[in-house]
Amino acid sequence: MIQALFSILIFPGLLFLFTFALAAEFIDRKLSARLQNRMGPPWFQPLADFIKLLGKENILPCDADVHIFKFMPVLALTASATSFLYIPLWQTKALNSFNGDVIVVLYLLTIPTLTYFLGGWYSRSVYSMIGAVRSLTQLFAYEVPLFMSILASALLANSWNLSEIALFYSRHPGYWLFNFIGFSIALISLLGKLEKTPFDIPEAET
Repeated sequence: MIQALFSILIFPGLLFLFTFALAAEFIDRKLSARLQNRMGPPWFQPLADFIKLLGKENILPCDADVHIFKFMPVLALTASATSFLYIPLWQTKALNSFNGDVIVVLYLLTIPTLTYFLGGWYSRSVYSMIGAVRSLTQLFAYEVPLFMSILASALLANSWNLSEIALFYSRHPGYWLFNFIGFSIALISLLGKLEKTPFDIPEAET
């Protein structure tokens, strides 16, 4: 019981995921700044932004469905955090590993985009609904190639278990040549999933 709680809350659970996310955000922003000939933020900037966001006022549209509008972000975070528990780290077996967990991870990673759509739709705001439709439309564009690239790796490894797939490729490193095209497709698809430039139209920052 204690080991399970440690795995869920500390490592490889929520605390590790939180720290890793902050580090990834810092590297992304620092790299973008360097490419634009800027210094970029200090190392603690992602944490400072996170604390600032926690202190912001929650604004509810007048005609929104309050329960769905508040529940959708929680569901998105839960699905993303749960999917991380199935990822094997450093050639160790994942906490909830079972045959077919790669399908579960792909399913869980689809939920956040659906929650963005439902949250925007039930806000009853015209602008939020436009952004929600854009997110859902982009989902159909990148989800199929992303799934095909990931499942192709599973087919080559002859397994639907993420831990076994990772073990297979650690024993047969030369197989990366067969997955190079799939990796390139997955990389582009992930830019769409994360709504990074040039796939940031749902955010409509411009």
